[in-house]
Amino acid sequence: MASTNDNVATYDYIIIGGGTSGAVVARRLAEGNTNATVCLLEAGPSDKEIVDGRMYCHLLFDQDKSNDWNYDTVPQKGCNNRIMSALRARYLGGCSAINGTLIIRGAKADYDRIATLGNPGWSWEDILPYFKASETFHPAEWHQSDLTVHGTSGPLHNAPHDPVPISEKVLDSFIDSGFEYKPDMFAQGEYEGLLPSFLV
Repeated sequence: MASTNDNVATYDYIIIGGGTSGAVVARRLAEGNTNATVCLLEAGPSDKEIVDGRMYCHLLFDQDKSNDWNYDTVPQKGCNNRIMSALRARYLGGCSAINGTLIIRGAKADYDRIATLGNPGWSWEDILPYFKASETFHPAEWHQSDLTVHGTSGPLHNAPHDPVPISEKVLDSFIDSGFEYKPDMFAQGEYEGLLPSFLV
């Protein structure tokens, strides 16, 4: 015989998974309808003890793996049949919580290709206003930001990461070797070149 518990909360929406997408969906549902109740469920622990999100990148090399789903690939033919670790974080913020909090919009050419395949509204120029609307960009004095591709009033606050001392020397060595310097390339939809905070 099934038992019931009368002390159970009910919600209008239940979002399973507090990764990047789940957290955004939960927020949009909550702010779009002030009368709706939203429950966001995440299997991983709270990440409140980590104040600076850049510290998450240590999980990429963490041997403990208690905050990872511990997925592995099948043997990869192109990698001498090695089995590769496929990191999938168990945290609020999901895999975005362990990637060093990098924001990469993707390549302009990919969006334009999607549009030319018969998907109107998916070109880089169509998508860029949404990227800008989602962010409040905080420029840094040392960084050559392209302010035409950044937003100023969105919910996602971001800023260039200050490079460590050796970064400038490594960057200069790549420039001397002929690589093109593109300080704000990820925000501009560029995918090939050098940016200043690649070494942090």
